[in-house]
Amino acid sequence: MTSFLSGQTVEFLQGVAGANRKGISARKPVLKLGTIGSGQLPNGGTVAIAVYDKPAGRKASASAKRRKLGATKVALAKGQSKKLSVKLNKRGKSLLRKKGRVKLTVQMLLRDAATGAMAQHSRTLTFKVKKTSKRG
Repeated sequence: MTSFLSGQTVEFLQGVAGANRKGISARKPVLKLGTIGSGQLPNGGTVAIAVYDKPAGRKASASAKRRKLGATKVALAKGQSKKLSVKLNKRGKSLLRKKGRVKLTVQMLLRDAATGAMAQHSRTLTFKVKKTSKRG
């Protein structure tokens, strides 16, 4: 079961970039992660998602700590599906406003309710601020 869950996390995270193609609002930064359901967790279970920033620069030392910019945890019953989104915290909001485009690591942990099997996968994605129309 672990290999099945592992494949599901990789497949799900590949679709995350497309969900945020238009960008993220700078005022209320929420990463839309798509819908998770019985295809990924047929027996139900929990999904934990955390978003981290990458230490900047080529010379970022091994001791440079990555900072958590947002997290969410969702419980699913058998056959249920939910839309996933992660609201960025104050640090994440300011980072996005300052830079306009940030590389973030999205880490996903799936846990099957029936077997207790767990699978974890992370992926680095680039997110940008949504373009706003100027009213004149």
